[in-house]
Amino acid sequence: MAWFFAANDSLKVTVNGGVIPQRKSISSFTETLTTDIAGDSGELRKTVRVVEVEIYEPASGETAMLYELGIPVVETGDKWHYNVLQKVPLNGDRDNVTPAYLRDLRTFVYNHMHF
Repeated sequence: MAWFFAANDSLKVTVNGGVIPQRKSISSFTETLTTDIAGDSGELRKTVRVVEVEIYEPASGETAMLYELGIPVVETGDKWHYNVLQKVPLNGDRDNVTPAYLRDLRTFVYNHMHF
């Protein structure tokens, strides 16, 4: 699994004795995406929020992934890594994002990176 860290140059992060490499995003944009928030009684409910999405070039041999706040969520196999800077909504099994969310994210990335 690809791990990287997006931060300023003065911060060094180590996990199990290994330094997590820092990368600089090749692009970022702000868009409106769905997210889950906790209601008054703790249940999760859907809402829509403006969020920043960072785009990263995968290193040689890496499979592109969707990240939530820098934490890997799921492989996408797309051209770039996507780091969404808010909670991403998961499917019922909590092992993937919903198809509608991934479709919306890919559409925004395509529109931003190709126009």
